[in-house]
Amino acid sequence: MKEVGTLNAGTMLFKNVFMLAPETKQLFPKFRHLKDDLLLSNESFKNQAKLSISALSNAIMSFDDPPKLKRMLMDLGRIYESKGVSLATLPIVGNALMATIEAALGNDSCIETFNFFALFYNEGSNMLAEGYKD
Repeated sequence: MKEVGTLNAGTMLFKNVFMLAPETKQLFPKFRHLKDDLLLSNESFKNQAKLSISALSNAIMSFDDPPKLKRMLMDLGRIYESKGVSLATLPIVGNALMATIEAALGNDSCIETFNFFALFYNEGSNMLAEGYKD
């Protein structure tokens, strides 16, 4: 995915999220009212796209340090909860992520790569959900 670039990967991810669940666009006050053609040139959207992929990259780079990864994801869960992101959104993002990976990797993809991301996202989502208050 490195060849795709952070902005392009983030853009693909958000396009997939918004396609699967258009209502999630309402979670982003700075660009929620923009149509798709204007969205892609909006600086707030671009920043969010890059930030999201960077967060994913940071999580993956912390894979070998489970306590750090768990703290990071629980903190992210608290932030998501404070922004009104429902836990029900997590599977949508997971599906969008898998579609993004498939599109970014194309024919170079293999089942092991998909399995890694699916497992990583599943476990990461569980850790992230622990950051939400019950």
